[in-house]
Amino acid sequence: MDVESLFTNVPVDETIQMTLDRVYGDPTTPYLNIPEHAFHVLLEICTQKAPFSNHRGHMYTQIDGVAMGSPLGVLFANFYMGTVEQRVFEDIHQPRMYVRYIDDTFVSTNSQEEIENLRCAFHNHICLSFTIEHSQNRCLPFLDILVEQKEASVSIRVQTKRTNLGKCMNGTSECPERYKRSTISAYVRRALSHCSSGNDTL
Repeated sequence: MDVESLFTNVPVDETIQMTLDRVYGDPTTPYLNIPEHAFHVLLEICTQKAPFSNHRGHMYTQIDGVAMGSPLGVLFANFYMGTVEQRVFEDIHQPRMYVRYIDDTFVSTNSQEEIENLRCAFHNHICLSFTIEHSQNRCLPFLDILVEQKEASVSIRVQTKRTNLGKCMNGTSECPERYKRSTISAYVRRALSHCSSGNDTL
């Protein structure tokens, strides 16, 4: 499941209140030596009252949603989705596998009906839209890996999109040598960390 345009559609007021409830209302959260009102104002200043200008020099503020590139973007999106998940799984049974990275969620269910019920449960709690991609030939891409279901196990390997032309840094370019080495190292590390079988790293 994927949340459509999560960052720009995060309800800022609601997320700020969720944050305040967790920081100041949850006894398991470490003590924060900032008054609640001051923390509330700081969050508003960093989101709803942060000005930006267009190409003509006109100043604007984004009153809802988190601006792309904002340092608080990932934090707000992740906190909002995490809080919504807790509410959803208080109402319905959590699927046998449910893992999320910000707005992308990998779910394993026993039936098509179960995944649709999950999507409906999220729709009942938030106004955002979800898209669902189903596995094809027992394979499903998730972020930059390809998950393949075997008879009694699951294997993963690096996923390369069809639009990827395989081009990277030119070895004869004027770039510093350390950048070229780090490019190769990144490919090797990704293969070793993302592949469940040694054969898939080749």
